[in-house]
Amino acid sequence: MLHSLAIRLTLREGYTELTNKIDTDVFAPGELESIFIIKHLGKHQDNPHFHFAVVSSLSTQTLRARLKKYYNCKGNETLSIKKWDGQDKYLQYCLHECTTVDEVNRDILQNTF
Repeated sequence: MLHSLAIRLTLREGYTELTNKIDTDVFAPGELESIFIIKHLGKHQDNPHFHFAVVSSLSTQTLRARLKKYYNCKGNETLSIKKWDGQDKYLQYCLHECTTVDEVNRDILQNTF
């Protein structure tokens, strides 16, 4: 059974490097169907964070536990995971800070959708 999840992760030192390898470091072969990750800076450029769209065989609880361990984070202040209905509207939201193709290319870290 596949689970579609929307994830928000506050950007901390070293997280970009970890995020670039998340598909192989967190997911075992066959557990990840698709992943989309984009970096946001926030409305006033003072709230850096990532948005993930993940389709995986992992449950919300299992993925939350793995991500908390991988990023060494605690609580919802740094990491938030919610079920996602799989509709494009969330992916469109993830792109809302990008106004040019160059920004899209710069800010998307992974895209296998």
